[in-house]
Order: sequence, then structure tokens, then C-alpha cells
Amino acid sequence: MENKLLRFTLRRLPNNMP
Repeated sequence: MENKLLRFTLRRLPNNMP
């Protein structure tokens, strides 16, 4: 449920900030 959204946001944050 929120596991995919949380993982996606957490991965997108560090991915956009090298």
C-alpha cells in the first residue's frame, strides 16, 4: 500500500541529489 510509494519517494530523493 504505502510501501511502494514510500520506497519510490525515498529512492527518488537521493537519486535526484547525487
